[in-house]
Parts: sequence; structure tokens; C-alpha cells
Amino acid sequence: MPRTAALNPKTREKLLDAATSLMLSQGYNGTSVDAICAEAGVTKGSFFHYFESKDELGRAALQRFCTKMEWKFELAIGLDKDPWKRVLGYLDAVEQIAKDPEASRGCLLGGFAAEMCDCNSAIRSQCCSGFRSWTEKFGEVLAAAKKSVAPRAAWDPHEVAEHFIAVLEGSLLLTKAQRDPAVVARNVRHFRAYLKGLCGK
Repeated sequence: MPRTAALNPKTREKLLDAATSLMLSQGYNGTSVDAICAEAGVTKGSFFHYFESKDELGRAALQRFCTKMEWKFELAIGLDKDPWKRVLGYLDAVEQIAKDPEASRGCLLGGFAAEMCDCNSAIRSQCCSGFRSWTEKFGEVLAAAKKSVAPRAAWDPHEVAEHFIAVLEGSLLLTKAQRDPAVVARNVRHFRAYLKGLCGK
């Protein structure tokens, strides 16, 4: 187990930042502990004070990534009492996040899912949990909007939320392949129009 005495939180964050950056650009398997240490400016000996393995660091980086994204979406939704405006706020936030240059490098959760789910059960479980959490949170927002503007509509908020996550992840893959950050915005606009149709807007 990693030692816990006199650990510097800033050093841990540097390692997480380095791992996230390298794993986004090179993949999990293409990223070594040596490369992470070099990127973070940390010795390999120091690395093992914070994480007992690359696997533990990777899972910590993934958890931090998912939590940060949820926080950004929660902030965008805000405290608006209008359920439909909360949905629009969520979609607006996705478009804004996609404008960040980091978005052209893809999604850490999607990348881990594509690369690691067949060979690492712990990461597969974590990926499932991450996607499930994103889907459930957006599904709750959609459910409130449906109740407000389309209570008799037959569509299922959870299924529509899952559809959106699939649209978003596919868009991020295209963005990474094509180096075109506008892909996400285009597909969010199409989803917005689709959702308006479902809600009779």
C-alpha cells in the first residue's frame, strides 16, 4: 500500500493531471508510469508514495474526471425552477465544455471504456458506474421537464438521457478523429431539436 505520511496534495494533483493528459492523448496502455512521472515532474520513487500502481492512479484519474464533469453540469443546471430551462442549461453546458481545446482529445471515460473494459473488470465496473451516474442525473432533469411540459408523452426520460450520452460520446470520438470541435455543437443542436419535438415545443 502507498505510504500516507507527509504526502503533498499538490503532488498528487500533478500526478492526476499528468495521467489524465497522457491517457487522453496516448491511451491507458500507451502511458507508462515513467512518462507520467516525467510529465508531472515527480520521481518514480515519489510516485509510489501516492499510488501503488498505474491501475490505481488511472482509476483515481477517471473518478476525478467523472466527478468534475458532474459538477460542471450541476453548476450549469443551477437552481432555476423551470424544468425546461434546466434541460436547456444542461445542453448549453455541454456545448460550452466542447469548445474547450481539451474536448478535441476526447473523453477519458469513453476512452477507458473503449480500451479497458474487455481486460480490466475494475475499470469496466467504474466505467459502467460513470455512465450510469451521468445518465441518471440527466434523466432526472428530463423527467421533471417531461412532467412539466409533456406529461402525457410516451417517451422514457431515462432512455432519452441514455440516447444523449451515446450521442455525446460518439460526437467526442468524431471530434478527436476529425480534429473538429464543432461536431459536438452540431449534434447537440440536433438533439435539442429532437427533444423539442418529443416535448411538443
